[in-house]
Amino acid sequence: MKNVVITGAGRGIGLALAKLYSENGFKVLGTYRKEDSAKDFLAFAKESKNVIAVTADVTDANSFSALQAEIKKMGTVDILINNSGIIGDKESSLLKFDIEKSLEVFQVNTLGPMRITKLIAPFMNNGGTIAHISSMMGSIQDNSSGGYYDYRMSKAALNMFNSCLAKEFKNLTCLVLHPGWVQTDMGGAGASVKVSESASGLYDVILKASLQQTGQFIDFRGKHLPW
Repeated sequence: MKNVVITGAGRGIGLALAKLYSENGFKVLGTYRKEDSAKDFLAFAKESKNVIAVTADVTDANSFSALQAEIKKMGTVDILINNSGIIGDKESSLLKFDIEKSLEVFQVNTLGPMRITKLIAPFMNNGGTIAHISSMMGSIQDNSSGGYYDYRMSKAALNMFNSCLAKEFKNLTCLVLHPGWVQTDMGGAGASVKVSESASGLYDVILKASLQQTGQFIDFRGKHLPW
């Protein structure tokens, strides 16, 4: 049985991915931050023999003790999916933007994946995959509308982190993935992609990923994206 670790598995895309991997024979270790927003995941983990739920705040490495203990029990990890993320300030004008609040966005969206990856990298199987859920909004070339300063910047920084990671860990496939504009709490009800569609696409892309793709920016349909 292969092992997958998914952060932010409490709801949305993370929960859908946890279910997909579990249904396809993986042992799933999923993290969540608060019980009240992860009730469906906790119920699913309770009913599933191959799913483990642990609390972890990606902004605080001191909260990783339970996660680290479970990873040590696993022994090795085949796939790591850094899925946790927040949207930040939606203000379109710099003149009205609260710069200080952007620190939290970077803590979650950029430094969070760095903390988790630093913890789990030593346990990754040779040839394993590390996938970061990024966003097309982190693409400098694609930015035609501006706004969302902290979210865009945090995802662009995440993309650069993955580029560096791919060069250091040449035995791993390191990807940044765009999940689409998804109907989650972050994306809103008006988004164009259903959670199930995004998760299914991401699952396929990650499962089929090869070392030749390491360092790439890809969407949930397998399309290469501009930086």
